[in-house]
Amino acid sequence: MADASGFKRDHERDDEPLDLRVVADALLRRIWVVVACVVAAVATAVAVSATQPEPYSSSAALIVRYPTILQRLGGERADLTLPTGARELSTRVAPIIEQRTADALGEPPALVTSAIDVATAQDSGLVTVTAEGVEPATAAVLARTYAGELVALGRERDRLVLRQARRAATSPRALREIDALKASGFRTVELLRPASQAAPVERRIVSNGVLAGLVALLAALGLVFVLERLSRR
Repeated sequence: MADASGFKRDHERDDEPLDLRVVADALLRRIWVVVACVVAAVATAVAVSATQPEPYSSSAALIVRYPTILQRLGGERADLTLPTGARELSTRVAPIIEQRTADALGEPPALVTSAIDVATAQDSGLVTVTAEGVEPATAAVLARTYAGELVALGRERDRLVLRQARRAATSPRALREIDALKASGFRTVELLRPASQAAPVERRIVSNGVLAGLVALLAALGLVFVLERLSRR
């Protein structure tokens, strides 16, 4: 019975909530744990950030536009395959562009994926391709090649869409508009600004240190709570 009652008391003690005074006392007793964790994390993050090679960045800008006749036919015919805009080109076809870029450069696709960032402005159709590399030439070549493959894929889709649009046209006027569009050499994806000369990217030493410190602080507080619970057994 004594053992059972002792177990019950221990169990009830474990279930007791910690009030603010207990928490404050625990933090004061184990403040060294919190300080050590935060200092170690910040020092590590700052050291790693400071010793990393300085990255370089290069960007190119493209515009995605769809003529009115194709938009109208796309609304009339559900089976007409039309791109939906800049966002689709940067997300839905991103794996295709990354693979094509990797093949063109002879690099693994994972390298292209990690080095390229694509931002879109859906309303304006603007697409910005930014590449980072440890060498200026690497960043510029990545941005130029990715943008070039995006334009090339756009041209391939233009030809496909024109063929589909011509088959979907139901009036002589629509056929004339499509033929005129084809004769004009229209492009849904055009290069607005070629890849810029690579520029150094500022290292995020301070922000990395702050982030590491915050994460370490949360982890240290959790560790103090666990230690306090164990010490009350």
